[in-house]
Amino acid sequence: MSTAPSLRTIVWLRPDQTRLISDVALLAGLTITQAGTSEKGQSQAIADDLKTEACQDIRAAIAQADAELILLADQYDLWSEPADIATLPHAHAKGLTIATLEPIPANALDLFSNGWLRISAGKPPVDAINFIPRDRLSKVITPIFEMLESFKTIRSLSIELLGAPHQGSLAARLLNAMDLIYSIMGEPEHIDAACVSPITARGLHALPGQSLRDLHGDLTINARFSDGRAATCHLSDMAGAFSRRLTLLGDAGRLTLSDQDLLWIDPSGKTIEHQSHTPGSHTITDRAVHAIAQALSQVVSPSTSPASPLNHEALYSMCQAALLSTRTGQCESPDTIRRMAVPSSL
Repeated sequence: MSTAPSLRTIVWLRPDQTRLISDVALLAGLTITQAGTSEKGQSQAIADDLKTEACQDIRAAIAQADAELILLADQYDLWSEPADIATLPHAHAKGLTIATLEPIPANALDLFSNGWLRISAGKPPVDAINFIPRDRLSKVITPIFEMLESFKTIRSLSIELLGAPHQGSLAARLLNAMDLIYSIMGEPEHIDAACVSPITARGLHALPGQSLRDLHGDLTINARFSDGRAATCHLSDMAGAFSRRLTLLGDAGRLTLSDQDLLWIDPSGKTIEHQSHTPGSHTITDRAVHAIAQALSQVVSPSTSPASPLNHEALYSMCQAALLSTRTGQCESPDTIRRMAVPSSL
């Protein structure tokens, strides 16, 4: 897999992500020209590990656009002012691709109030940043959309997205899961969620805040739809190995997709279709590396049709409803979140 020969790339990451990004660069055909981190005093060490130059100021690097790709692997708030946010479509128009492993912006209020949705240079700034990997566009998950018409009515959906912290935070898993639910079943009426965060130094589990930043641990979700359908999620960035599994139940039986295989059985238990995913011959076996490299090829390769943008308004409202539910212990409505946030953008 290669996105482009020697695609000049600036990366922003944490020290524990060095191996991940090095492998992604190898698999995706990237030439890392600069590397840096928000952790004080660590940029040079990271650059030395990646055998490249140190980047001390990622904002300046983006402004100078001395690369074809910016890859943001770490959670980092780069844009807080509307004037800065409005420059993103212009950078995109000049040929700079920005990809992030973490949700940007950090919450629904910021999305609706800081100009992320305001058209500039022909597109909203939020669409100038590519959230990757989007699991609904992965080779593992996309077959589901080709089979939905044959599968007919879906009663319930189960999503399991697991991984380690260096492969993306719990926030990234949450946005991915909401994208899958929305694209398969639409927007739920209510969301009930619970989060188990890592134990703090005081021996407590801290509740999530109002932002997707610094969201770590395990998250369970029960999404309810107005017509009686349901979706559940089990998400974690503290689960070791990277894995994905979706199960749909409906009139046509059970359809399961995972990193290992696809299995469709009818209500009587008869196998309708079974496909095994054969591992490639590449020496890199980390599934997260392959998922990120494939996603990069989708956003930077001219031979790849452009992926449909995220429906940020719907997905951030769903994410925010889930975060709120973890604190209130009650079902929360994405529509209520949207109605509360939208007036702030006027």
